[in-house]
Amino acid sequence: PNQTKFALKRTAGFVNSLELRRRIVKTNLKIVTNQNWEHSFSAQLASVLHQFSNSAKFGLIGSGSPYSYPNPIWGSQPGTDFLLSCSGLSIVHDGAGYSRQKKVERLSKNMIARQNLKVCWEGVDQGRNCGFCEKCIRTKLNFLAAGIKSPECFQEPLTIEDVHSLRVRNLIQLDELQMILEDLDPDQFSDPRFEALRRKVADLGDGGTDQTRSNERDAQITGLASEIGRLQDRYKAAKSALDEHRQEITKLTSSKAFRLGMFITWPVRLLRSAIAALKRRA
Repeated sequence: PNQTKFALKRTAGFVNSLELRRRIVKTNLKIVTNQNWEHSFSAQLASVLHQFSNSAKFGLIGSGSPYSYPNPIWGSQPGTDFLLSCSGLSIVHDGAGYSRQKKVERLSKNMIARQNLKVCWEGVDQGRNCGFCEKCIRTKLNFLAAGIKSPECFQEPLTIEDVHSLRVRNLIQLDELQMILEDLDPDQFSDPRFEALRRKVADLGDGGTDQTRSNERDAQITGLASEIGRLQDRYKAAKSALDEHRQEITKLTSSKAFRLGMFITWPVRLLRSAIAALKRRA
């Protein structure tokens, strides 16, 4: 609760600067779902957006990979997100014409956005950006490529050690790093941090891609194992509840009061059925 409160306070300035009305939604959808989050998050997000179909005509889902780097194995796609629309609300996959680097370049010109941007999902304190996870380091690289050496949304500037420690888990992350390099001016490679990034991407491209795929498979296996464990827990809880209900029914049906009630009401039910049958014939 405290982290949620802090996150809301952190983003209030940016929301207010755009004169937007903020709607706060709390859901356990990600926790209880039986689907892989990375493969289904767009549909789950759309289900939340549809709650506002009485007051909005469009629901925007921010794009991930741009058109130039399509990724078919991902939960949000420019070619399918619109299928989540209904007659009352159109779901729009927004921004696929721009890479993440281009988006950060646009954000970097807005002081309030730089102060309030939140990208981290791995840090312990979810009220801020940890600054050291893969996504935080990648975002620092985005800002550095846009000419911002120390964006206000991070406590520490990017170091060459951060680039060396960057662990690429899947091909999507590798594509994002490649797009950063593609947008650099030639003189920016004189920065040792970008040179370190270039070497890392080159190493991953020269055989390291197999390791990246292995990391991606390991992450998927870990996710599936977690989902299986969660389903097993839910099955055990449901089985326990069912057993309790069965015991209660057994106790009830074996009681003298229940047998006496059945003995009294059984002839009455037969008599009512007979009277109803006679009425139908008449």
